[in-house]
Amino acid sequence: MDTKPITDFLNRIAGLSAGFIQEVVRDVKQEFYKHHQIIQAQGQPEYRLWYLNSGFARSYFYDDEGQEHTIRFWNEGEVIFSYAGFWSMPAMEYIEILESSELNPFEYEQLKRLLDKYPDTRVLVQFAIQQYLQKEQERHLLCSLPPEKRYLKLRQENPHIFKKAPLRMIASYLHMSRVSLSRIINRRRR
Repeated sequence: MDTKPITDFLNRIAGLSAGFIQEVVRDVKQEFYKHHQIIQAQGQPEYRLWYLNSGFARSYFYDDEGQEHTIRFWNEGEVIFSYAGFWSMPAMEYIEILESSELNPFEYEQLKRLLDKYPDTRVLVQFAIQQYLQKEQERHLLCSLPPEKRYLKLRQENPHIFKKAPLRMIASYLHMSRVSLSRIINRRRR
């Protein structure tokens, strides 16, 4: 197994010791998933996070009326992390693989054991939380914009999403209907 991507990722995080990185890399596993596989279901115990080595994923939930709401997309090189899992709570959403992906899973219990052994584990946890909060803030700011500006901002800052995700998922992420998003896209093409 090629551990270079996970090693490179960890080396980019300031404050992690070589011993800590070696232990994480030594224990790293590799999992492969196909298009449309669900790796976490709403309500299930959430016991691990993943480093998305390659591929593309999203998280979503269903509201009381059965409507699907996409709340996040993950690209390769990002950590799929949730507060619920870290605090041993059931998952609040589904995580779906949107294209064939390679993931490196890491159990939260393993992370908690490392916290006792290596103080720099806190740096990794803080990094994951900071990434999570940054994505949350970006999404809240995006959703505060008028519909057409939401589309333009997402298109400008994350053009790859439009190549990898179906329009219905993008519309859901942008808090609009697929029809409304299609109209905006068609208007912009003229």
